[in-house]
Amino acid sequence: MSPEQNGNGNERPGRGGQILSDSARERLIDSRLTPNGISMVGLIGNLAAVGFIFADMWIAAGFAFVFGSVMDLLDGKYSRMSGKATLFGAFLDSSLDRLEEGLVLAAIAWQFARAGDEANRNGPVRVSNELFLDRRHPLSP
Repeated sequence: MSPEQNGNGNERPGRGGQILSDSARERLIDSRLTPNGISMVGLIGNLAAVGFIFADMWIAAGFAFVFGSVMDLLDGKYSRMSGKATLFGAFLDSSLDRLEEGLVLAAIAWQFARAGDEANRNGPVRVSNELFLDRRHPLSP
């Protein structure tokens, strides 16, 4: 028995932790789902987080942000796994990631400023600026 098989001959997850079985992965790849579609779902999740922040629904905003962020993590992995990666998709993914993070942080800063909390307002603005000025963009030289 090889180290990658369990007692009944089925493959078990390797060190990286295989999340999907081979058949589920193949069905996902053959589906009409695109990495850009996953990116757009992530955008919608983060826009919902912004809306929840403005409504002072911080717990819902946290869940929406986590959902959107998970979608942002999955789109790149899915594009490589499915062979559906494109140059435009890489640009869209990285650009939307920065935009989403910036919008959420700006909404948090806005809420702090609206509440009169000057000290905490500047933190999210500085983080947002750093995200937008990140030089590690996949298409940068």
